[in-house]
Amino acid sequence: MERSPEDELERMQQEAEEWAARQLGEQVAGVGPYRWRGPAGYEYRSEATWMGLPLVHIAFGFGPDGRPLVARGVVASGGVAIGVLALGGVALGGVTLGGVSLGLLALGGLALGYGAAGGMAIALWLAIGGLAISAQYAIGGLALAPHALGGNAQDPLLLRWLEEHLHLRWMP
Repeated sequence: MERSPEDELERMQQEAEEWAARQLGEQVAGVGPYRWRGPAGYEYRSEATWMGLPLVHIAFGFGPDGRPLVARGVVASGGVAIGVLALGGVALGGVTLGGVSLGLLALGGLALGYGAAGGMAIALWLAIGGLAISAQYAIGGLALAPHALGGNAQDPLLLRWLEEHLHLRWMP
């Protein structure tokens, strides 16, 4: 007897939940703060909150509707993460670490923020990266800013500040 695609999906979800329960404990199968979202996603949300946000929210994969799960919390981790500390493929918030990172202090492949470090860093104050673009200070392979250190620029004021405050000595 041939099964319909819906029956096959339901069977696969049941098998995934049973496997998760065996591997990670019964709470993963839907009891407590853990939610197994079938073969396509996983979510954990702490019960403790701060200003209405969970202290920790982890969300990976896709929900039952096929949309990406978004982690929102004080500490957020997932494919898309929004939080005071956000870690993810796309990270938005205060301190962020991600492939695409947008925050006050952003670290990532493409980092945008007040301070940013990454392959391509764009910042209002300090950018550090392969390509560093800033309104104030930039350090990188190609550094574009009023005060820049890089393959293309050697700002004497920035060099002197680094030597005096961080005790860094640059070769002449």
